[in-house]
Amino acid sequence: MHGTKPVRDTGRQQVLEMEEPPARHIPPAFGPVVQSSPGLAQQAQIVMSFEGITQGGAVPPDTNGAPGTNGQYVQTTNFLYAVFDKTTGNVIFGPYYVKSLFQGFGGQFETEDAMSDPTVRFDRAAGRWIIQQIAGEYGFTPPLFICIAVSTTSDAT
Repeated sequence: MHGTKPVRDTGRQQVLEMEEPPARHIPPAFGPVVQSSPGLAQQAQIVMSFEGITQGGAVPPDTNGAPGTNGQYVQTTNFLYAVFDKTTGNVIFGPYYVKSLFQGFGGQFETEDAMSDPTVRFDRAAGRWIIQQIAGEYGFTPPLFICIAVSTTSDAT
């Protein structure tokens, strides 16, 4: 091929190989708490079943949820979140748009409808709820952001 420049070897591949940590062989360890026999067979029981929130306009709805320690269950879909009472199954807060959690931060965090795939977790050690969601512009073109909201108490409302 005329007019093309040869590719110059910069040695980067060699540098990458040297950056890898050396492989170590670690023998398997068996702790005293390893279960050595199967436990008793148990059948899961449905304790409570209730209708969740709607999908919020996206398919698939990417439904996610987590129980807390204070009788609450938080569910998210692509755009919405709600807090349920675990005893009655009633909605006690919401449903609201997940983006409403980020009001006051500016940018895609509070203005874009191109937010999706939220997850919710309850941190038992800290007693806090954590909801994260992806945010982008105009159909998820870069730049993309991960928005993370952390409650100030164990009360999800």
